[in-house]
Amino acid sequence: MSQDELVKRIPEEIREYLVEEFGSLRPSHLTMAKYNPSMLEGFAKFRRAILPGKKDPQGALPKYVKEIITVVIEVVLGRGGGEEGPGVLHTKKAIREGATPEMIHEAMALCFFLAGMTCYVQYGLKCVRAAEEEYKKVLEERAKLLAPSP
Repeated sequence: MSQDELVKRIPEEIREYLVEEFGSLRPSHLTMAKYNPSMLEGFAKFRRAILPGKKDPQGALPKYVKEIITVVIEVVLGRGGGEEGPGVLHTKKAIREGATPEMIHEAMALCFFLAGMTCYVQYGLKCVRAAEEEYKKVLEERAKLLAPSP
């Protein structure tokens, strides 16, 4: 089955949510669409209930707080995060949702306190660097939007 055929198997609402949250459909999404579409639908609904999309009603915690909590869990467990490593993807999402590099570092300091120096050095510092880079991108994007047109 081609990738286009797999994408068409994913209901539009689920596809839009996954692309909004992940930037694109991930190989894991396409594999679920191929072998177990109900699994993909269940995953998306469960995830969306915890981490709503931008258009969805939000819960009691702001989304950036939920993303920071996810970063801490991934860093302490030392897993998750895809190719970039534990915490990095959710760090970038937290920044995009309103967190600051200082918030990310404070969360990584908690990881150091709770899980030790190795956790902080191995994964925490990557998250702080990712936060700084993403924050810079966000500021640049905002500056472009606010710049007067020629």
